[in-house]
This record gives sequence, structure tokens and C-alpha cells, in this order.
Amino acid sequence: MPPPEHTISFSRSTQRNGLFNPAATTFSLTRSQGGAPLGQLIVRFNKAEFRTPDGREDFAIRKSFWGSKWRYEGEDDRLFARISIGFRYTATFADDSRYRMKLRRRWRIFTRKAVDEFTHLALFFRDENEVMRLENFRPLPFFSSEVSATMEGVIHTQLSDIRTVAGLLLLFQTCLIVSRQAAAASA
Repeated sequence: MPPPEHTISFSRSTQRNGLFNPAATTFSLTRSQGGAPLGQLIVRFNKAEFRTPDGREDFAIRKSFWGSKWRYEGEDDRLFARISIGFRYTATFADDSRYRMKLRRRWRIFTRKAVDEFTHLALFFRDENEVMRLENFRPLPFFSSEVSATMEGVIHTQLSDIRTVAGLLLLFQTCLIVSRQAAAASA
């Protein structure tokens, strides 16, 4: 992988809003150099919104009920991305750019021995070239779900469009949710 152009620190937290309201998962993104906030991606069931500090890049999207298409809220004709989870995890954006994700998990039982090792490593490729790398360094609590566990780490990326980065984070979260549902269905 060539040297990354951008390094972004991220944290992910989940907030429960009661019995009948879906949980909200929030990705907070900040620049590693200087600590300036880049924005927050908030995912709730079939809705997601991205907020930036200046408000210029804000957007809200909604997943179609039967499909895998995410469309801009209020503009049903405008496609944001199509996320496919199958043998390959892919996101195809409205400009026909396609990204593929590989996810590696490392379960740390003895956390003191593996302090600097990742628990999740998501590699994102475009045309077989790695364009983004997400590394979570926070150990998962024992008997917890990786869908709602707190995460902290870094993102190394060559992408300059923050919307694409937010879309790839949505792919990462969708992959974790689908793998949890598949595990629950097979039990």
C-alpha cells in the first residue's frame, strides 16, 4: 500500500433509546493531525445521517425496505449507494465507483499481551488497490456483541471525499449487523 494521504481517528459508540426506539450507532471522525472534527455518521436501523461541523457536507439517507439501496432522504430518485453483502462485501456509489471490503477479526482473550494489535481490520479496495484501512484497537468486552461494542482506532485513507468515507463506514457497520443476524439465525 502506498503511504496514506489522510489519517483519521475514529470512535464508535452505541446509544440505546428505549424499548421501542432503535439503537443509534455513532461514528465520530477527527483528523489525527490537529484533532479537528470531520463529522459524525449516525446509523439508526434503516436510516443514516452524516453531520459536519460547518454543515456544508451534511446529508441524510434511508435504506429501501426490500433492497440494498441507500437513497437520499426526501429525494427518492437520487441514489447514494448500493451495499451488497454476500460472498463479497461491496459498496457501489451513484457515480458507479465500486469498493470491496475484507474484514479480519482478532479475538483477544489475553488483552495484556496484545495491547498494540487490532481487534478489527477492515481493508477497502477499489480496482484491487487498497484505498482505505480501518483498524480498531479497543478490545471487545467479553460476552459482548461487536455490533454495539465501543470501538476506537484509526483510518488510513487515500480518499479525499468524506461522503465516500462515510459510505464505507456504513458498509462496515452493515457487515457487522448482517454477520450477527446470520449467527443468530443459525443457532
